[in-house]
Amino acid sequence: MAELNIETFQDYIESLCEQHSDVAHNAGGQRSFARLLSDEQIDAISNNAAPNVVIVSNYNGRATGQAHEAKMRQVAQIMFLSYARTQNTEGINAATATAFNVMMDFVSRFRKDQDDAGHCDPLKDFELQNISWDLLQEPMLQAHYGWELTLPFSSYQPEYNPDKWL
Repeated sequence: MAELNIETFQDYIESLCEQHSDVAHNAGGQRSFARLLSDEQIDAISNNAAPNVVIVSNYNGRATGQAHEAKMRQVAQIMFLSYARTQNTEGINAATATAFNVMMDFVSRFRKDQDDAGHCDPLKDFELQNISWDLLQEPMLQAHYGWELTLPFSSYQPEYNPDKWL
């Protein structure tokens, strides 16, 4: 069974950023996506930020169910940010609304991709009924405002591999 992990998840999000018309990662040289723990990508965005930016901001997990089931829930957090053209209430509200719309575009794409996914596709494990989002209270990057989406998905703990042990 294919399992979703941090690298495949970030590859997936990056590909969506390249495909979304309002994010357009790498179009015209502007950076609009950064992976978790990627200071060089954050620096590249800070130096040439696109109006709309997506950043994988956190990734964690925990065991669930009974021990013998070896189930776990992983959670990815993704920031959706939009540049505020003016640093007043109107500009910040417009940026926040744009970031929300982009975030919801991604949520609807997650749902479409999940519906289109095969039985063994890792996207089938997205728990879209359990997503949540929070407004970011402070500006990020170059006066970007927006939201942090929390996306949980279920998976299984890896099986014991005797080849890894001496």
